Amino acid sequence: MIRLCFIDKVNIHSHTFNISTYTENFIKNLESFWDGYKCEPYLCEVAVSDEILKFFKVKKFFKTQNIAESLQNGWTKITFEITSDDMILMLACRWFPDFIIISPIGARDKFSELAKRYLLNLNVKF
Repeated sequence: MIRLCFIDKVNIHSHTFNISTYTENFIKNLESFWDGYKCEPYLCEVAVSDEILKFFKVKKFFKTQNIAESLQNGWTKITFEITSDDMILMLACRWFPDFIIISPIGARDKFSELAKRYLLNLNVKF
C-alpha cells in the first residue's frame, strides 16, 4: 500500500485497458484502503465522548459522516455509510476508549476481540 504513494501518473490506453464506469467512480470516490469493491454500503452508528467530538466536528473522516444526536449520557451519536467493518475498526482503534461502535454488531464484536487480545498480550514477558 505504501508504494501507491509514489505513483505520480497513470496512463490508460483505450486499446489495452477498458475501465467500467462503476470502477472509475469507485476509484475516484475511494475513502479508505478498506472500502469494499462492489459492496453495498450499510449504516454504521457510533458514539463518541465529548473529549473527541470536536475532532469529528472539524474533520469528516468519511464523506457520509453525519453527527446525528446527543445522547442522554453526554456522548454524541455519529453515523457513517461504510462498505467494510475494517473502515470503522480503524477509527475505533484510533479513538479508543472514547469511541464506541453501536452498530453493526459484527464490527463491535471484532473490536471487542481486538481489545481482549491486547489485554492478553499485557501478560506476555518481554
